[in-house]
Amino acid sequence: MKTMTLTKKMAMSLQLHNVWQLLTVAYKDVEGGLHFNSPQEIIKSTVRWHVVFHQNKPIAITICKAKNGLKMVALAICQQSKVLAKQALRHIIIKDWPCVWMEVSEGAEHFIFNHCRGEQYKIEANNIPALIGKTPTSIADDGFHYVRTIMSLNKTKIALGTPSFANSI
Repeated sequence: MKTMTLTKKMAMSLQLHNVWQLLTVAYKDVEGGLHFNSPQEIIKSTVRWHVVFHQNKPIAITICKAKNGLKMVALAICQQSKVLAKQALRHIIIKDWPCVWMEVSEGAEHFIFNHCRGEQYKIEANNIPALIGKTPTSIADDGFHYVRTIMSLNKTKIALGTPSFANSI
């Protein structure tokens, strides 16, 4: 396996077709779906991609925006190489904990808590307005999960990781 970190738009454009395919498959059953309207929007609005290749094919990806540090906004694996792809994704996420944060729900939350030490990186929900600039609709009794409206849907989320100003919240 080989991991590439892409930060230049030209390098991203060379992998765009494969990355877009993985993302559309990964988010087809997620309520609200993928939050990019087009492949070009991914390149325009993101700053870093990790792409893991096996036999010259991408099998795992993470996509980050610049928002209070690096915010992971999408992730996906190749279903044909599921076991190996999950291992690769796990490796990326664990390695990125010191410099990346994310909001997750559904399958991504399950994967990250069960395979990527997510429990160690929970961010209290009362810090969400400072992180995303929006106030959650409600905060769960655990103090970490919250509900916010995304694309006209109320979604239960949890924030995890290390925002750039984590020591001040």
